[in-house]
Amino acid sequence: MWQEVEWTAQDGLTLRGRSYGPPNCRHPHAIVCLPGLTRNSGDFHDLAIACADAGYRAITMDSRGRGRSDYAEDWETYSILQETQDVLAGLTALGIEKATLIGTSRGGLISMLIGVLQPAVLAGVLLNDIGPKIELNGLLAIKTYLDNRSTPENWSQAVDMVKAAAALSFPNLTEEEWEKFTQATFWEISPDTLVADYDPNLLKPLAELSETTEIPELWPQFEALAHIPVLVMRGALSTLLSDETVNRMRTVHPDCDSVTIENQGHAPLFTSEATLKPAMEFISSTVLSPVQSNSHT
Repeated sequence: MWQEVEWTAQDGLTLRGRSYGPPNCRHPHAIVCLPGLTRNSGDFHDLAIACADAGYRAITMDSRGRGRSDYAEDWETYSILQETQDVLAGLTALGIEKATLIGTSRGGLISMLIGVLQPAVLAGVLLNDIGPKIELNGLLAIKTYLDNRSTPENWSQAVDMVKAAAALSFPNLTEEEWEKFTQATFWEISPDTLVADYDPNLLKPLAELSETTEIPELWPQFEALAHIPVLVMRGALSTLLSDETVNRMRTVHPDCDSVTIENQGHAPLFTSEATLKPAMEFISSTVLSPVQSNSHT
């Protein structure tokens, strides 16, 4: 189904992810999935399976300090610039010459920065509930949720905790979707011990965030994606990405489309047809040929 891949960051940290598709595939065009602040490659499992079934190579990456990637000794390296460099190192190590990026939240910010630093590698970018302007109230809500998260004693309790925290953002999730969401939130380090699947030091950069914080806007970085198609996926209940920002994105970008996911907030989950269908249609429009028809497999 998938195999673990790893590469080395510029500062020597070992980073890991999952490769979906034929074993040891080196197809030069890949669908590369980049998760949110404290999320990991598990969020993209269903999407990556769909990509593999369609004949595409898919890579889901764990950013430093998340999932199976190593934790950094210096928490200040948990920065968008460093994580962008980590992704570029991964693309090189994995033989990826062209990438269609699926960036959820922070992963979308990294995608925009790649458009500045290495635009030629991009074939398309799907921005999942993120844009050049981030709403402060939404960011504060994320901070509050993370600051107040406790440690569950078992998976049943973990699911209940995630439901309680995210019910307003995802009012219509099925039990299976809640379980998938939870499984990509915690890591079972022993039969009776679950921990959040990220380095707690990731939260240090958020310590000074307050109602008076000015969030910089990234319109020049977004405009660096003007040479490729972009799809903006927004949760209808999102407090992080506004309709106004999406409308402006469509105005300033020559090939930007958008889709609203009803009854979901930040960030829409790739676990149902509502998100998988538009994502796969976008992906298919950006990939020149599937794995099976390319000699690089």
